[in-house]
Amino acid sequence: MLRLFCIALACLLVSGNVLAHFSIDKTRLYFDRSKRFQTLTLRNSSDKPISYSIKVNHVAMTPEGGLVPVADDKAYKSAKRLLRYSPRKGNMVPGESQILRFTVRKPKGLEEGEYRSQLRIEGRLSNDPNLLAAKLAYNLPIIIRHGKPKATADIELVGLETNDSGNPVLMLNILRDGNRSLFGNFTITNAEGRVIGETKGMSVYEPLSKRLARINLEGLVTSEITVRYEELKEYGGDNKAKRIFNLR
Repeated sequence: MLRLFCIALACLLVSGNVLAHFSIDKTRLYFDRSKRFQTLTLRNSSDKPISYSIKVNHVAMTPEGGLVPVADDKAYKSAKRLLRYSPRKGNMVPGESQILRFTVRKPKGLEEGEYRSQLRIEGRLSNDPNLLAAKLAYNLPIIIRHGKPKATADIELVGLETNDSGNPVLMLNILRDGNRSLFGNFTITNAEGRVIGETKGMSVYEPLSKRLARINLEGLVTSEITVRYEELKEYGGDNKAKRIFNLR
């Protein structure tokens, strides 16, 4: 038993080190009227062969920003049926790259709006018949927009707390309305105009109407602060929200 445990532990340590060199070149897949085809590159920069597999599944966002699995038949406006992709699995020798190709196919009469799913990419050491090696998984949002879906963004102050280290943490709600998600960056400045906090890539997925954001603050936290939220244009965003809050 001890020998089997040692073998399993050794496999986990070796595979963990190898899979640290298994990488991807995107963090999300976005499609709209002008972007109906995308590629994603996998890279194996280790010295061992790696097997990979990809699949599309679904998650829902909680008001706290967590993601929970959702069955296919319970998914809200799934992108799965609109997406074609290949290859779905394969092997990569050391130093090899693999391009995954994604195409959107929209049926006639598709309702205007946003369709969303999650792409899961798993990698593990090849030639592992006992499946003892660790797996590395990447989860990427898939966003497909049809027509001209719109959304508005606003910011709501929840309060100021301190973390375990005694540093201030600003609590905010991002408010969303419309028929698409939000995706953007927070910037917080003090009364002197200095940046004291920021968070990048904050999403609010449809149909959620608001999401809690916790932003660590550094530097001089004045009683008056300015909070800005700006969507990323490269992912179809055009919202800018700005609020001035008094923390006293």
